[in-house]
Amino acid sequence: MPGRNFAKGDSVIHAGKPEWGPGDVMSAEGQLHEGKPCQRLTIRFSRGGLKTISTAFADLRPASEAPLAMFAKRFAAAPEEPVRNGKSRDDTDDLRGNGESEPTMQDVLDRAASLEALQKLPENINDPFVPIMKRVQATLDLYKLWDKPAGVLDWATIQTGLRDPMSMMSRHELEAQMDRFRISLDGHLKKILKDARREDAKAVDVALAQCGPAAKAALRRVDIGR
Repeated sequence: MPGRNFAKGDSVIHAGKPEWGPGDVMSAEGQLHEGKPCQRLTIRFSRGGLKTISTAFADLRPASEAPLAMFAKRFAAAPEEPVRNGKSRDDTDDLRGNGESEPTMQDVLDRAASLEALQKLPENINDPFVPIMKRVQATLDLYKLWDKPAGVLDWATIQTGLRDPMSMMSRHELEAQMDRFRISLDGHLKKILKDARREDAKAVDVALAQCGPAAKAALRRVDIGR
């Protein structure tokens, strides 16, 4: 923040990237930006790794002073949960939705990590060292989750590694997150099919002919219908 200086050893939070977790300042160098003093900091974040950041652009706060309400609002699910017992959930209520207590910093960081994990595309569909047709098939297989009634819970379990994803967020929230994931997956599908057709168009046609209903619906969405 303007006027605040940090020193080596300080523990900070990046208000714009709270999913990075708390970070330790490794080095601090004074600079000028548009005639105003600022700092160039090298910070090792617990979840985000090593970053070099200018305080002219980043909103850094001491970890001990980071307001939980700000992080709770930042990571609240996009759709608001339904009204329960005549009272809707507030952003500062317990992040797990059970109303037991206000969130701790660890609650917020755990939820942030889960949200980040939910939107991450699996490595086996992106790994350039995996043959492209195997990546195509793995991509198509992911759509089978939408063909199953319990697909949202299976998807959330696979993505986060949690035994019970609903301990972190409601089914309504998980469904909204799964919709966001599907948009990213559709974009990946469009690109990888374009690349795969250049390599082996016949193999692509065979794979598409054998895919399930949800995958076929995805093909229509991305305009790669046969």
